Amino acid sequence: MKISFTISTIFNWATFLLGLSILILTLNDKIHFGHGLGDLFYLLLIALFVVIQLTLNLTYAKRGGTRRKLTIGIIFLVIYSLFIYKMTIGRGPESQWNGEIFMQTITTEKIKTCYNNR
Repeated sequence: MKISFTISTIFNWATFLLGLSILILTLNDKIHFGHGLGDLFYLLLIALFVVIQLTLNLTYAKRGGTRRKLTIGIIFLVIYSLFIYKMTIGRGPESQWNGEIFMQTITTEKIKTCYNNR
């Protein structure tokens, strides 16, 4: 009983950290969803899900069974997986999927070296 409690707790907090990392990377403009200003909708939605999951994790930390915790963790893992799909293959029309998850900023030095090598 104690081992399953620990596994469900670790799984729940790992999915929380996944959602939090998606939120932080979206805020830092390292990843985006390809909708330009419409990415704010996804940002607010991720923030809402992270706050809900944090509230549920803290609420059920003392009470609640392992089955309930695993169910919450699996539900949020599916939700975050849909966000990962949306920021990779399912990107919007403003910046289509190019095979890279993280956005790369092009500096003037990279542009100069690109043209100097020709």
